[in-house]
Amino acid sequence: SSIPSMQTERINCAAVGVDGSLYVMGGYDGTNNLSSVETLIIQQSNNNDEFIGKIFEKDDRNILFKFEELMNIVEDVHQMKFLYTYINSSYRISMINQEDRKRYITGSLEKVASSTTCHDAIAIFKKFLGKAKQDDVISDHEYFSLESKAVVAHVGAAPFVKEIWESIYNLQTRVDGLENRLDVLDSKVKRLEQVSANIVESLSILQEGILRKKKIEAVTG
Repeated sequence: SSIPSMQTERINCAAVGVDGSLYVMGGYDGTNNLSSVETLIIQQSNNNDEFIGKIFEKDDRNILFKFEELMNIVEDVHQMKFLYTYINSSYRISMINQEDRKRYITGSLEKVASSTTCHDAIAIFKKFLGKAKQDDVISDHEYFSLESKAVVAHVGAAPFVKEIWESIYNLQTRVDGLENRLDVLDSKVKRLEQVSANIVESLSILQEGILRKKKIEAVTG
């Protein structure tokens, strides 16, 4: 089947596939550099995504405002794939400078790093890190810092880690139960000590009474 033409003819544009859709952004129409985005839905998605809605939202402000908002709501590596391409496309046509490019890409990577809970996600994320480093967008320190954050998120979601945490929780529950039992036992021991003290006192009184009786009997004959 044929693919419909775009609404705006363009060259030197960027394209990326995300969640069953093809997005084309930026480029040159023969007269002007473009910042607009067009989409072709290849596979219908049930995900009513705030991120994609923000991409296509009509906004007459400077494109920096849109990137600022997108950076704050990007949630996963698939959205990051789109945003990375969008930012780079805008940089190539001089709509943003290198400083802004670094800030938005680094901020987005920082946000997405904690979403790398599956193998595919962390693999894609590491590719982004490699490309960002190659594009001179992040430093070596930022590269290793972001990689570490992603690895922590990935390992933290691993089944064996969840099993460990479940075991720790169960163990803590048992310890709490034992502590409660010890508290009850301690209370019973204290009551027993009090009873014992009362018995000793009673025996002492009884012994004094017996001695007094014997003295009286000795005097009276």
